[in-house]
Amino acid sequence: MQGKQIVSKVSAKVASFIIIASLVLVMGKFSLAAEAVFVNALRETWPKEKLTLATEARLRYESLHNFNFLGYGNSVPVGKKKDDILLGRLRVGINYKFSERIRVSLWGYQANAWDFSIPLKTFKNPIFDAEDQPFEDRLELYKAYIEVRLLNKFKIKIGRQRLDYGDFRTFGLCNWTNTGPYLWDAVKLSYDFNRGDFIDIFYGRTKINDSKRFSLNHRHAFNGVGMYSSFKLPFLKARIEPFFSYKGDNTDKYSGEKGGEGRLNEYYIGARIWGRDFYNFDYDFWFSKEFGRRGPDNIDAYAYHLLVGYNFKNLWAKPRLSIEFTYSSGDDDPDDGDHKTFDVGYGVWGAWHGNQWSFFRWRNFQDLQANLELWPVKGVHVVLGLHNYWLAEREDAWYLNPHLYRDPKGDSGRKVGETFDVTVNANLSKIFPNISLLKGHTLSATYGHFFPSEVPREMADEESGANWFYIQWGFKHSWKIL
Repeated sequence: MQGKQIVSKVSAKVASFIIIASLVLVMGKFSLAAEAVFVNALRETWPKEKLTLATEARLRYESLHNFNFLGYGNSVPVGKKKDDILLGRLRVGINYKFSERIRVSLWGYQANAWDFSIPLKTFKNPIFDAEDQPFEDRLELYKAYIEVRLLNKFKIKIGRQRLDYGDFRTFGLCNWTNTGPYLWDAVKLSYDFNRGDFIDIFYGRTKINDSKRFSLNHRHAFNGVGMYSSFKLPFLKARIEPFFSYKGDNTDKYSGEKGGEGRLNEYYIGARIWGRDFYNFDYDFWFSKEFGRRGPDNIDAYAYHLLVGYNFKNLWAKPRLSIEFTYSSGDDDPDDGDHKTFDVGYGVWGAWHGNQWSFFRWRNFQDLQANLELWPVKGVHVVLGLHNYWLAEREDAWYLNPHLYRDPKGDSGRKVGETFDVTVNANLSKIFPNISLLKGHTLSATYGHFFPSEVPREMADEESGANWFYIQWGFKHSWKIL
């Protein structure tokens, strides 16, 4: 009898997994994309082990139809409008704790993009005078830092490191891409209070992703200063996370709207207020104001994000419904010497908006979004999302390719299109906890369709929709040596 129950439970898990996988494969008329709805960067803790060897591996197949990273439909300027790509990334590192006061970490990584139709030389940045792209890197440093705990709650970290905070909109390494951005060579001061409260202050420079040159042998991309903090509020189960950052480049190559060139000096100030499970409600509000100078132009831009969700905990699959609105300012007058297009700063620019290759780069756009999340089986997370996209300002560009898709007169309209997306992620070790070989393994899959509106039809002269599909395997594990 007990054996039959075990077989029955295993069969139910397998059946559920097959049903979900089939759902991903057959829903061809919908747009599916790997999205992040509720995200919080994990706060690093001091390790218990003295010496560990760790690895992270990933292999992803992507199929793009009627668009690529640089264009849409028949107006694709470089590469194929039907692209089949295999992306691989391997990270390996060691972590050593000298004492409860000092630890070091040394990691390397290799990232490859096979059968990518766009030559990597296409992504040469004339300002950096270097290739800068998120697809390939050869035998590169991922982490190389020393961290010293000066007091129990005060630490300093020096070297190559990730700076991930909050929901990754302000600071964060884009893990969806093969190589970032952003990796930092930085000095970071951290102070941890009680209840998870903290404040971090840092100065550093960001790495350029040039697959042909080792990062220590060429210049950095941007100079940066930042502050991020998080404090628990006494109401609504809320936390407030004020932040500030500076993004600069001393190269006199940033062009102005009226002509002339100059340096980059961008400043960001803002905050995030969020809460989870307040009488079954979740909420999230993020705002950032950008100012400074871009070449000879003044910067006056902003962005915000609003989210409200509700958890139905007593229903099957514990569904969570949420509504979001995201806004990123655009420039309504491209010739007045005021730069009003919001730049993402040091954050992740595409993970929330229905297409990881991003039709927008989080500039000059609006996204009204509704989500349904399901947890039908332990270890399986399904997300369905409906998106409606507009340009913030019709006189600004569609930032899939701002050089190609720009109408300064605004005659091409504002509406970009819609998607309906579904995401399926499976943690195999949670689905099959008794199979040790599956520990650390994950699978995810997406199929998608984009329904174009007036902007793609006018700017790209294309009425057909776009499709994309991906399937990804991931592995992450750490072995204790000492």
